[in-house]
Amino acid sequence: MIQGPLFNEAIFNASRFLISNLGKRQPLGISKVYIYYALSILGFRFEAFKTARVGYDKMQQLKIPTQWQEEIDLANLKCRSKPFSDKEGFQVICNRCMTSNSLINHSGDFCTGCGQTFIRNLIGFDTLPLVEFIPAAHIPLKSVTDALRMDPPEDGGFQGAKP
Repeated sequence: MIQGPLFNEAIFNASRFLISNLGKRQPLGISKVYIYYALSILGFRFEAFKTARVGYDKMQQLKIPTQWQEEIDLANLKCRSKPFSDKEGFQVICNRCMTSNSLINHSGDFCTGCGQTFIRNLIGFDTLPLVEFIPAAHIPLKSVTDALRMDPPEDGGFQGAKP
């Protein structure tokens, strides 16, 4: 079985992605109990205690397999003894407006400040530092594609920037 910190982080991010995108839908073959279980267990392991609590609270509303019940109750109690915050390294920062977003957004996978949709790589489910932009209407399409294909200037690309 594949294990390790990067594998666990990918599962944690995948569970966050699914929770943000499923909403009230219940697709066939996807168990929300498993998603919230992974979110809670790994959230606690990564010291994302606020997010882990969200998972444990949601699991209280779902039908949990009886063999898991005692383990989940004990883990929930342990989590409640920890601070109501997530470790700083796991915060999602919007690359468009620089707003710090919570790890879980039940409304969707977007910035709560500006509404920019988070683009994720589908290997580790990390958010990619991409921002959508629309060039001005008066700029020809050929000029836009040529500019996008160019290498950045040697000086860092800022007018008037000093090294």
